[in-house]
Amino acid sequence: MTSEHTLAVRDLTVHYGAVPAVTGVSMEVKGGSIVSLIGANGAGKSTLIKAITGLVKVRSGEVTLGGKPLTNRAPNVILDHGIALVPEGRRLFGGMTVRENLEMGAYRIRDAARQAELLDTCLRYFPDLKAKLASDASSLSGGQQQMVAVARALMSAPSVLLLDEPTIGLAPAFVNVISAVVRDVNRQGVTVLLVEQNAEVALRVSHHAYVLESGRVVKHGPSDVFLHDPDIKKAYLGL
Repeated sequence: MTSEHTLAVRDLTVHYGAVPAVTGVSMEVKGGSIVSLIGANGAGKSTLIKAITGLVKVRSGEVTLGGKPLTNRAPNVILDHGIALVPEGRRLFGGMTVRENLEMGAYRIRDAARQAELLDTCLRYFPDLKAKLASDASSLSGGQQQMVAVARALMSAPSVLLLDEPTIGLAPAFVNVISAVVRDVNRQGVTVLLVEQNAEVALRVSHHAYVLESGRVVKHGPSDVFLHDPDIKKAYLGL
C-alpha cells in the first residue's frame, strides 16, 4: 500500500451537544501499517472512530484518506472509499444467518465470483464459521459473533480496516485468533487502525501507537517501545 491508503486526522474536535468528547486530535495511519489507539474507557476512542467513519459529526478539523477529504461524509461514502469498520459490540443482524450477515458486508461488491472469493478467504481466516453459515447470528457464542463481525467488514474488500474494541470480553483463545487475523490481513496490504482497551494486545499487534486521555492525544510512538515504557506499563499494562 502507498500514501494513497494513508488515513490522517488533523485537529479533530467532536462534541456531544455542548460536551467535548474529542479535542484537537491529530494522528496518522500510514498506508500498509497497523496503528493502535489505546486509552481508558471514556477516553474518546470510539468517538474518534465514529467521526472517521461518518457516524458522528465533526465540529472542526479534518479526516483524509490519501490526501482526499472525507470529513463528515456519509458512512456509505466512507465505505465506498475502502474504509470498513468492525464496530464495538459487533452489531450483527441477529435474526439473519451468518451467511446473510457476511453477504451484507459485500453489498458493494457486484461481481458474484469476487463475492465467493471473499467468502472463501473469510472462512479460511475463521474456519469455525463454516459449520455456522446457516445458523442465526444470535445463536453464536460471543467469540464466534466477533469473528462474523470482522469477516463482515473484510467482505467489503477494504483498503483500510478499523476495529473498535474487537477483543473486549473474549476468551484468550478468541483474542489470539482475532490478533492473528489482523496481522495476516495487514500482511496482505490492508492498513489497520486498532482501537483497544487491552493495551498489551494492541501494542503487540501494532507498529505504532497513540495514547488518548480525556479526548486528547497525550503520547505516541513505536509500539515496541511503548511495551517497555514505564509510564505505559504502569497506566495501561498493570505492571
